[in-house]
Amino acid sequence: MANEFTASKAWRFGGPEGKYLIKKVGTLVVDTPAGAAAADLPASMFGLSMIVESSLVVADDNSLAFGSAPAFDGGSLLTFATDPADESAEATLQPTDLAADTYRITITGY
Repeated sequence: MANEFTASKAWRFGGPEGKYLIKKVGTLVVDTPAGAAAADLPASMFGLSMIVESSLVVADDNSLAFGSAPAFDGGSLLTFATDPADESAEATLQPTDLAADTYRITITGY
């Protein structure tokens, strides 16, 4: 079993240092029973060498949505969830694994 991203749309636009950025909209299938952590969602899985921006990650049945952001080095995707019962700033941005499911995401990188 492996995690997989399939782009349904992709386009290039201006970027840093003469590079083109690529924006991709597609389906992320998390197929590992334990879920997917940042190490399981490398930029290469999205066809990128560096992730610079990402959208919310939304489950295919619209029951769950997770925040996402590139890891500090841009080499992988971090996901996080908020705990509505905990109002502290630290609790709202804790990295979390994505459960095995199908998600929609928009991701930008090069």
